[in-house]
Amino acid sequence: MQLQSLGLSSDLSLLDADVIDRGAYLVVRSPKEPNFYWGNLVVFSKPPQGQVKDAWEAIFAREFADLADVKHQTFAWDVGGGDASLQRFLDDGYEEERTVVLTASEVCPPRHPNQDLEIRVLESDSEWNEVAESQFESRDPEHEEESYRVFLQGRLAALRARVDAGQGDWYGAYLGGRQVGNLGVFRNGSSARFQVVVTRPEARRQGVCGTLVHYASERTLAQPGVERLIMVADTEYHAARIYESVGFAATETLVGLCRWPRS
Repeated sequence: MQLQSLGLSSDLSLLDADVIDRGAYLVVRSPKEPNFYWGNLVVFSKPPQGQVKDAWEAIFAREFADLADVKHQTFAWDVGGGDASLQRFLDDGYEEERTVVLTASEVCPPRHPNQDLEIRVLESDSEWNEVAESQFESRDPEHEEESYRVFLQGRLAALRARVDAGQGDWYGAYLGGRQVGNLGVFRNGSSARFQVVVTRPEARRQGVCGTLVHYASERTLAQPGVERLIMVADTEYHAARIYESVGFAATETLVGLCRWPRS
């Protein structure tokens, strides 16, 4: 199955995953990160139509039967949005994940940049520990703390390994010596994909996010061969408007379904 979605294909480029093409669907497996919900999933070509819930769940159970630590179920589809057929999933505890994919080939400064911000590429263990803490603070409150820390440890270890291998950079934004925001950018051919843009709660609405995104965008586009930036944001969160203010434009919407264990 050939993916058409820029968002999904760029997602897969950031995973240390086995991608198995079954023709009618793709199986994405990340055995080293079994509790990474969006690293272990089944991708179909089209959104659910009719009574497919049982069939999809049977496929997931079969494809992940040998990974006992995968206790969630996640589905995505390549084109189109959801329809009324999502309701059976939602009634059974799934959450709809809807995100917008934004791209840019050039950027402009934010209207209100934070002139006091110090931005630098992160390298040390202590800087990465700050990244972990800021991302932990920003988690969905429904995620149990201990299991989320385990997930975060594995996810950041994989991303830091890519940075160490020269595939991208992780930027930190500092005010008064405290890290108040961070993000990663990873190159893949002529594109570069942003990953996990975080601003600490006490530093929001101070121009931190826009300033940091603009800084990282300019430096990434200045690298040889990079022609396009890709960003994915929650459609229900204001961050997409911040990205648009520095030159990003929405190009597609991604929809998926996930059900995970809750304490």
